[in-house]
Amino acid sequence: MEHSLLVGKEGSLTSLDNGVLLFTSESLDGVAWSDDGGAKWEHVNFDTPRDDEYQAVFPVRAPLIHPDGTISFVRSVGTMEGAAPAGYESPKSRAWRVSSTDGGRTWGGPH
Repeated sequence: MEHSLLVGKEGSLTSLDNGVLLFTSESLDGVAWSDDGGAKWEHVNFDTPRDDEYQAVFPVRAPLIHPDGTISFVRSVGTMEGAAPAGYESPKSRAWRVSSTDGGRTWGGPH
């Protein structure tokens, strides 16, 4: 079976007031959006920077909806225990925010 970008564990589906659907999961480094009830999806890649090959991008959960309509996700990277070789000095974990002011179609950041 071939999987699309939308397949993953612990997904989050959010329906915005304007009818746009936003989907995130562990398998996405970004967000997928649909403005036709989920018939078609567009994937926006966040291109999350990593300091080395052992760092993982931690999954995005539900978005933050600000009073002005801006949508934000908190992103984070870090090295999970056991992912790097013994004795490896892993870079520090970090987090930041990416935001959209057009209903989730485009995203800016990190902030």
